[in-house]
Amino acid sequence: MHTFFIQFEATPPTEDECVGAYISSWIVDEHLYSAIERSRAEVEGMGWTILGEVEAAIITRESQLPDGMEYFEQAQIDGEVWVFHCFDDRDDE
Repeated sequence: MHTFFIQFEATPPTEDECVGAYISSWIVDEHLYSAIERSRAEVEGMGWTILGEVEAAIITRESQLPDGMEYFEQAQIDGEVWVFHCFDDRDDE
């Protein structure tokens, strides 16, 4: 089994709190393709619309950047971890 880092840019079901997000996931799986499909299904299952895949790669303890290490380690326990980085580009009028 490997740990994969997958990131999508997506829009939420409603724009109540944000207009979009970068959704990062750490998925433990045997293959990158199935990890991407699991991640995509989860994001879409939450009602988000995926605009594009930003990144998808195998990640190891050695290659994980320090700011993501807690997510990497939690994925080793739970099999998957999700982090939403919302942004709001609406003009304040």
